[in-house]
Amino acid sequence: MLQAPQIQQRLIREAKTSGSLNHPNIVTIYEINEWNNRLFICMEYVEGKTLSQICRAREIPLQEALDIAVQIASAVNAAHKKGILHRDIKSSNIMLTADGLVKVLDFGLAKFVDATVLTKHGDIMGTPAYMAPEIMQGVEQDQRSDIFAIGVVLYEILSGRLPFTGGNLSALMYAMLHDQPLGLREIGKPVPDELEALIMRALAKKPEKRYQQVEQMLQDLESIQHGQPILAPGETKTIDVVSEEAPRESLELPTVPSPGPVDLDKLSQRLRSARRPHGENPYLNRVMIRDPEDFYGRKSEVQRIYARIAAASRPQSISVVGERRIGKSSLLHYLYHPQNRRKYLANPETHVFAFIDFQEEPISSLQEFFGAIYNALRQEYLGAFNIPVKPDYQGFRSLVRSFDAHGIRMIVLFDEFELVTSNPRYDPEFFAFFRSMANKYNIAYVVTTAKELQSLCHSKEIATSPFFNIFSNLNLSAFKSEEARELICEPSAAAGHPLEPYVDDILNLAGLFPFYLQIACSVFFELAKNGAPRDAAMLREAKRQFLEEAGVHFKNTWEKFAPAEQAVIKNIITGKKLREADSYLVNKLLKESYVVEKNGRFAVFSPAFSDFLREERGGNSFWKKLRFGQ
Repeated sequence: MLQAPQIQQRLIREAKTSGSLNHPNIVTIYEINEWNNRLFICMEYVEGKTLSQICRAREIPLQEALDIAVQIASAVNAAHKKGILHRDIKSSNIMLTADGLVKVLDFGLAKFVDATVLTKHGDIMGTPAYMAPEIMQGVEQDQRSDIFAIGVVLYEILSGRLPFTGGNLSALMYAMLHDQPLGLREIGKPVPDELEALIMRALAKKPEKRYQQVEQMLQDLESIQHGQPILAPGETKTIDVVSEEAPRESLELPTVPSPGPVDLDKLSQRLRSARRPHGENPYLNRVMIRDPEDFYGRKSEVQRIYARIAAASRPQSISVVGERRIGKSSLLHYLYHPQNRRKYLANPETHVFAFIDFQEEPISSLQEFFGAIYNALRQEYLGAFNIPVKPDYQGFRSLVRSFDAHGIRMIVLFDEFELVTSNPRYDPEFFAFFRSMANKYNIAYVVTTAKELQSLCHSKEIATSPFFNIFSNLNLSAFKSEEARELICEPSAAAGHPLEPYVDDILNLAGLFPFYLQIACSVFFELAKNGAPRDAAMLREAKRQFLEEAGVHFKNTWEKFAPAEQAVIKNIITGKKLREADSYLVNKLLKESYVVEKNGRFAVFSPAFSDFLREERGGNSFWKKLRFGQ
């Protein structure tokens, strides 16, 4: 622990160090002074969040990550040019304001390159997960140690995880000294090859293998950011784009870099071991699943969709229909993942995918619509794809023709497609155009929607458009029982607190719906982790915690039912005999998995859901008439 003189010396050093730096990406020190015999630093107030907080809250898009990276490197380069090392670069020491300005904080560990070290020989200063290997080996650090830390931060903001992990400090240090980090593309982060190479160079074990100056790294980052002159490595091919605007235009189509043969079982094992610390709850995700190793179930649906994409004549379009939180977006992202394309498609190199999420990317014009597809294609080609056609009907037709002429299938994934069908900006001509493209060329659409598309159109003319005839529907509902058991047992066992003894208890709360299963598993995992014995008190507490989170979603589920469906569910809960006229509603609820058949009798998907309705709705006069519990 630092003694008072050391603390005072460090504080003065921090003030002098930071105060000597004048850079927009470095927090400004205004003065150092004394009050009541205590030293203090007066510094710039920065309103924003740390990169660590942002990485935990959301995924950072590639262009934003590049902008952040350039600003970090620019700040550190300015410090290095004054002979100052930071020595504790980490995501929690970097802030991002609301307008995207990066501020590097905490030069408390900084030292001048030619200054005397203020720690005793062998002392380690800094944060272990961001330390260069030579620091752990007791070798004095230089500019290249800061470069290593920048590499860790860039890896973290692009992947949401650290490149080196361990259950304890010894395991972490061993990993940093001996293990190679998983490649970003290997874990499903489609970044340009040049950017991945830059990060891996920064993370080299030996300092001489890294960038020798931050300025070199900054120049490469700026080149990647501006796309000049970035070309994907390997073979490129030129195709002709037939355009109505010009007789012939040349379009460079670089080959999407292939990581080569992949041992999927080995990769899966590496990902599972590196994904999160042992003992961490694996059931906390409540948003779209992006990591394929966190994706469970839906095997038959995945195979069916890929089979239609790879159909012999030409790719076929498919509409994935399902209620909110059933996993539609996660399924679409799983289909999009390059690792899965290699696994399920015999010829993945002949398929180009574009993924557009209409919730993340609101589109208000036809030009923006085509622009979103073009941007997605550029991402597919890692930024090395210049598209010399306009974002309009003619330009897109020319582009699709060019792909088609060279045997390349274009697969466009549209998430939340009802935001298009219900938008008056998209007229009959729009839908007629995309139907004709799918009929003439090797292009297909995979869309997700809450209900059948034709029921979500903004006009009758759109609803009766032949566009919808090109789709086959795939209805997404609850898991199969074996899929639910896989989700319950596998992640918990890998995390060290198996939930297999609680399978029936979890199903009793959640039924087979994946979102409710995540909540129930999360509750039981924490209770098991804390050593709670499986007894009546533990089960009551599990139900209480489950309903605390799931209750609002149960309420939404209930309110989405039509009155006639609610009446059927009430009759099932109270054991009343169902009318023959209700058979079609029962079949619908069975198909959607909200009602199940057990031992020749109908039941609601979750006893906890029944109890929730009894408790929440028991005071309602309509429910009182049903005489619950009698």
